[in-house]
Amino acid sequence: MTVKALTGLVPEWYTPKGEEDEATPAEFHVKPLTAPQVAKVQSEFDGETGEISGNGLYNAATMGVIGWKNVTDHNDRDLKFSKRALDQLPFALLLELGGKVLEMSFLSEDEQKNL
Repeated sequence: MTVKALTGLVPEWYTPKGEEDEATPAEFHVKPLTAPQVAKVQSEFDGETGEISGNGLYNAATMGVIGWKNVTDHNDRDLKFSKRALDQLPFALLLELGGKVLEMSFLSEDEQKNL
């Protein structure tokens, strides 16, 4: 039998909020985290509120963003992707990207039922 990857378990392109209507929107190639990476990020969850810290979302973004298109530096020149270049992005965007990575890293209830 062939194994087929479930939705959300493979890298995909993501357009951040506010970029959807742009002529050339920024797009980020994001992948779900591995089990050890999820465990590292989960240590940043607040047990009482169920919220994840900004540091946890930042870590998820740095581990899960693997490329980008249409991102420029402060001089409007194309910014080549690198893990180091991620630190040049606005923190709010990194939080959004980290949230998307985490969303991809967990199976939905329907996908869990099909296991």
